[in-house]
Formats: sequence, structure tokens, C-alpha cells
Amino acid sequence: MAETTGLTKRQRRMWLRILVIVSLTLNLLFIGLVAGTFARVGPPMPPPPPSVGAAMFKAMPPDDRKEIRERMRGTRDMHRDERHASEAEAVLAALSAEPFDAEALRQVVLSQAQSRFEEISAAQSDWVDRVAGMSDSERQAFVGRMQQIIAEAAKKRSKGWFGDKDRHGDEGPRD
Repeated sequence: MAETTGLTKRQRRMWLRILVIVSLTLNLLFIGLVAGTFARVGPPMPPPPPSVGAAMFKAMPPDDRKEIRERMRGTRDMHRDERHASEAEAVLAALSAEPFDAEALRQVVLSQAQSRFEEISAAQSDWVDRVAGMSDSERQAFVGRMQQIIAEAAKKRSKGWFGDKDRHGDEGPRD
């Protein structure tokens, strides 16, 4: 006697059909979810162009970049761990205060921002001093390197450095 699986050929076809329909339905639901998200959110936005400051830094001669970077590291790294710990403590204290004082938290955050601003200002001052020390030909070579960096960034973005259109396809600024 032959063993039977309990399902006739017709029943197996029916289960296979149901399985295919369920699989197709799940695939269509997934595609609909992805398409709906894409339609709601839109395509991924291109990365913003690098800042002009970044282009200026990249255009500097390598030795100058290295010196500026080392100077920034030297001032930034001095007492860095202690500064981060005290900044974290100040934020936690302001957040934990009873009653909560939003203005105190705002002052802590502004103080931290001011500290970062001072670091950036020192680097910018160093950069301006280096540009001021360049000869006319060195400065023109620097300008050429900056233009090349900006052009490369524009090519990567495909919409140009400042963009002919904004991220949503609208025309850019008008004169």
C-alpha cells in the first residue's frame, strides 16, 4: 500500500495558489509602503555644498593647513576632558534643577556655543594672517585652487555651488 500525505492533488494546488497570492500581496504591500514613503518624504536630498570656509581651508598650502590644524588642536585639546566634563555637568545641573529654569539652561548652551565660536574665530584669524602674508602670485594661486575646489563641489552636486534651483526644484534666488 502506498502512503498518502492526506492531501489530494487538487488540495495541494489550492494551497500553492493561496501561498502565491499571499506572497504576492505581501510584496505589493511592501512596494506600496516604500512608494508611499518616497511620495510623502520625497527623494533623498543631496548633501549641502561644503562651506566656503572648508573650501578656503582645503585651498591652503598643505604646510599651512597642518600648522592651523595643530594650533587648533593644541588650544582645543588643552584641558579638553575637564572642559567636556564640566560642560556636561552644567547641562545636567540645569536640566535637573527644581524648579526648572529654561533661562539657566539657555545660558549654559550659549556659553558652550561661545566657546566653540572662539575656537573657530582663532582659526579664521590665523587663516587671514596667512593669506595676508602671501605674495600676489601666491594669493592668485590660492584663488585658483579655491575656484577648482568650488567647481569640483558644483560638479558633485550637479546643481552648482549655489544651485540654480533649490532642493525642491523651485527657481533659486532672483536678482
